[in-house]
Amino acid sequence: MEKKIISIVLGLLLFATTISVAETQISDENNSSSVSTNDTNRDMWDVQFQYDVGGLSGSLYLGGTIFDGTYFYCPEWNSATIYRFDKDGTYLDSFTISGVSSLRDLTYDGTYMYGGNGAGSFLWEMDFTTQTLVSTISTAVPARSCAYDEDADGFWVNVWDSNLVLLDRTGAIIDSMTAPESLYGSEWDPWTQISGYDGPFLWIFTGTSTGVNGVIKVIDLATKTLVPGVSHDVAAELGMGIAGGLGFTTEYIAGTATLYGIIQGTSPIDDYLFGYEIAITNPPPETPTKPSGPTTGQTGKEYTFTTSSTDPDEEDIYIKFDWGDETYSDWLGPYPSGTTVSGKNIWTTAGTYEVKAKAKDIVGGESEWSEPHTITIEE
Repeated sequence: MEKKIISIVLGLLLFATTISVAETQISDENNSSSVSTNDTNRDMWDVQFQYDVGGLSGSLYLGGTIFDGTYFYCPEWNSATIYRFDKDGTYLDSFTISGVSSLRDLTYDGTYMYGGNGAGSFLWEMDFTTQTLVSTISTAVPARSCAYDEDADGFWVNVWDSNLVLLDRTGAIIDSMTAPESLYGSEWDPWTQISGYDGPFLWIFTGTSTGVNGVIKVIDLATKTLVPGVSHDVAAELGMGIAGGLGFTTEYIAGTATLYGIIQGTSPIDDYLFGYEIAITNPPPETPTKPSGPTTGQTGKEYTFTTSSTDPDEEDIYIKFDWGDETYSDWLGPYPSGTTVSGKNIWTTAGTYEVKAKAKDIVGGESEWSEPHTITIEE
């Protein structure tokens, strides 16, 4: 039976008071703010986005989510409605798929979406682009959490604190392990490197009872044990909620792997979609050398500056110059890694300017800005 659980918690992000509902283990179940950034400093748990999808859609029942490289999809766990959001969190529309209802955690194999309703022993295989049910896979166990394992070409599933079971595409069990605690969402990860562990990993979103819960943890699949010291308290960060679905993508920001999910609001705050930089898939170029060039000049004359950068993967790179007067060069290139690159500029106003350079590889990974070179321009 689904039961509405309502509790009051002080939110760190919002100051308005509304009421929201979440799916919790102890039961059998407006437009708002958003934060998004493409800045990365290469630390695990850097926030890439936080979107109030509950407030934006008007739904109180968003438990799962999935990203296909273009859109985020968030189904209601108590209806057939699936909400669609743009990459920047903008609410677009909603739809239903005939034969599908009450989806929980979702996963994606690059072609189709998969998920169950947490009660029946099956997985739905769905095409969200055409909004059709492709097939229904009969499974040995029900699925609330669901994670596609590319190595096994199968699906890790469980319900709350039941065993995590790996199913093949026929629905048969090919592996299993004890769930370390109750969880709602899970997602497979081949990208992250954790010292002392080989991976791949299975991320889990724990904390499924009422109150401020919702902690992400990670299981090393080689040992089938939690990795100590690697976790993130989403509920504490947002000041709200319990665990929801999880997803993993390398397509949100070039060169990074993003762990994303839903935290369900059990407080006066709506369900939130969040994303963290969890690993680097494409190391960015090295910070360019301090630009070389003249230290004095005159207005109206053109001056040349040079710099260079190398890419760890030996990918071709682009260079951009910041001329210090709120103008920039275009991205110059691409050039082979290590090439000395020239940029030219004319200043029209006298003053002292700091010239800097930044590098970007052909995949999109960007360096930091270089040390500045100072030039004084006179009339």
